[in-house]
Amino acid sequence: MQLSVIRQIIVNSDFAPVGYELSYPFEKEPVLAPIYSSQDSVICRVLTNAFFGFGRDAVSGGRDIYVNLTNMLLKEGFPELFPPDQLVLEVAPNLFLDEKLADYISFLYRKGYHLLLKSYTPTAERSRNNHYLNLFETVCVDVSKYNRLKVKEFLKLLRKYRVKIMAESVDTPELLAFAQEERFDLLQGKVLGEPEELRGSVPLKKAAYGRLFNHFLTGRVNRAVCAHIISQDPALLHMFFRRAFNNLHNRKAPEAELKRGLDRFTDDQLRHWSAVLLLDQTCHDVSDGTVPQVFRRGLVMERLAYETQLDVAPGRAFLFGIVSALDRVFNEDMETVLSQLTIGDSMRDALLGTEKNGFTQLLNAARSFERDPDYPQLPWVFANLGPNFIKQLLWECNVNTEYIIRALEYTVPYVYQGNILPNIP
Repeated sequence: MQLSVIRQIIVNSDFAPVGYELSYPFEKEPVLAPIYSSQDSVICRVLTNAFFGFGRDAVSGGRDIYVNLTNMLLKEGFPELFPPDQLVLEVAPNLFLDEKLADYISFLYRKGYHLLLKSYTPTAERSRNNHYLNLFETVCVDVSKYNRLKVKEFLKLLRKYRVKIMAESVDTPELLAFAQEERFDLLQGKVLGEPEELRGSVPLKKAAYGRLFNHFLTGRVNRAVCAHIISQDPALLHMFFRRAFNNLHNRKAPEAELKRGLDRFTDDQLRHWSAVLLLDQTCHDVSDGTVPQVFRRGLVMERLAYETQLDVAPGRAFLFGIVSALDRVFNEDMETVLSQLTIGDSMRDALLGTEKNGFTQLLNAARSFERDPDYPQLPWVFANLGPNFIKQLLWECNVNTEYIIRALEYTVPYVYQGNILPNIP
């Protein structure tokens, strides 16, 4: 499975590296990212890749890791899922217009978190703005956005406080000379180093969302195992809280909240969520239609297994449908994909074509639907399904896919309800 993280170096006044700001290569997925990953979800993906894919030392060489958090992630208590010394939290300047958010920043400061204020500019609420400046270790000034007189005015004000001052957007030699002349403590910009993309691969079994999906492939849904896997990755834990509660989670007792959230879902709903998560986190260099196509295939197989006597449980049929398209998602051959999965012999035989069984029939049926949804040429085992039923089945799967994919568009998604049609036993 491919991983990607973009980092840009931050140096001190002596040009010694002090840390890296992490981001994600949006330009490499111009259609997919805005649809399937809100900005918050992308930040979670960056941190998952950095800490649990590459590893902290490989990404930063032991230096500080800077990450830009949205106001929503702050309000939801996301930083508290990480130890205070793990990250430098970059905060947008408009937090001063939100009293609750400003109070939370004060709370993080008291807990020992490292805070950085992005793109500083005095506002109409100057006195309130200044009141909170001492909460930050570092304040950024965009030297490319303002003329030099205005920047000098900012510096004169900021040097009254116990903060380091970073010049950001130092993108030309002229701006670098100006930043040195004004004795900025830290520097960041293209003239110091273009953003660097780290690319690598990691076995699916190592990633938390891969381990979660693999657990369901065993045929069991053990909530204690699910809780352990989810709790290992703070970003995954936060995404689960969003899906489960659609609200702020209890930051003082995340393990208790995790158990409560898992109890709210049926087994089928947990399988659905794990598949959405897997696809959302691994679809990078494919067309924007891949996620709904793959998810719809899983739903089609789930419904067909429910309606026929194939001796394949609907839940396993759904997971098989997702697995059957992962070679396209990962851009790897099926044998390589299967080597990363905990999969039974019957599924493996069907996918590799070494033996025909119930999974083979489901796969052939799903492919027939995809080739010709109006007049699919289904295997004989589905002969009892009339044309009206088939049309209704496709409509239901399309509606459910649309519902779930649409939910991913929102910064705070709707509570995930799984299949909105009658529950499948």
